[in-house]
Amino acid sequence: MRYLTRWLKISRCKLMNETELIHQIIADLGEQTQGETVMVGPGDDAAVVQWNTTDNIVVTTDTFVVDRHFSEDTPGDLVGYRCIAATLSDVVAMSARPCYVTVALTVETNSQDWVFEFVKGVRTCCAETNTRIIGGNMACGNKSATVSAIGLVPDSTYVRRDTVCNGDDIWLTGTLGATKLAISANVDWQPKPLEELLQKRDNCFMAAYFLPRVRIEFVEKIRSYVTAMTDISDGLQTELEHMIRSSNLGARIDVEQVNMWDRRHKAHTLGCDDSYELLFTLPKAKRTKLEQNASETNTECRCIGEITSTRGVKFFDNGQEIFPVSGYSHF
Repeated sequence: MRYLTRWLKISRCKLMNETELIHQIIADLGEQTQGETVMVGPGDDAAVVQWNTTDNIVVTTDTFVVDRHFSEDTPGDLVGYRCIAATLSDVVAMSARPCYVTVALTVETNSQDWVFEFVKGVRTCCAETNTRIIGGNMACGNKSATVSAIGLVPDSTYVRRDTVCNGDDIWLTGTLGATKLAISANVDWQPKPLEELLQKRDNCFMAAYFLPRVRIEFVEKIRSYVTAMTDISDGLQTELEHMIRSSNLGARIDVEQVNMWDRRHKAHTLGCDDSYELLFTLPKAKRTKLEQNASETNTECRCIGEITSTRGVKFFDNGQEIFPVSGYSHF
């Protein structure tokens, strides 16, 4: 009977998608996810813990696996940079300034050259974001990297992703769609030096994909008046669903206002993209303030829609409702 019970539990997990599985794990963990100093526990982009009377600590962890997040032949420096930038993006989405990272790296025994290239990418991203590498771990096996990031935010000024308000405008930084193009082109792409690609993020989708921007200064300007924020790691549609999940609200998106690298792939771009751009909401009265802050930090952003009283996420392109490809799920 014990074996049958165990099999049923495993079967239950296999039938769940990633979001459902995470919610079930959180439920099973129960009160161990809560505490007097836990301001935000599992379920958001990062956790928030009360540190002292002036600051909160923001903590997150991400894992990147070969043949799932990057191909075997992807240069190590590009993988290293992207792993750090993607993890720091979660900290920034909570409106915190990244301070420290640890990196756990698993590689095959014959991958030392790749490791040193990976380290170069890690160092470059950390230098660009003024983040310190304070430790890590190494193991032998198929390539993977697990990055933990720690940031600081002034007490109670962190921004959650599930605090949208009816009537808020929905804003998005940057351009979406690099994922689809990069994966399609990666077979024949001849990698360029990291330093060269860093200068091409605004006009080269491969550079934008491997070297996502971490928009620290912009977020520090806007955190006092945005109502909710997240980053695009599992597709615009999925992130919007996360934002409205705990409310009775919905979202209406004007697809023409979404910047895309290639509009021929709009269904995929809207549903399955990990550009790590920022998605956030704010009252209409704050639009002028936002545009000023965007200009001050040289940040491209657009109003792409509105939070509505009608539940669900709807996409309209020239007045016609369209349906994106389903967002990414590990399960």
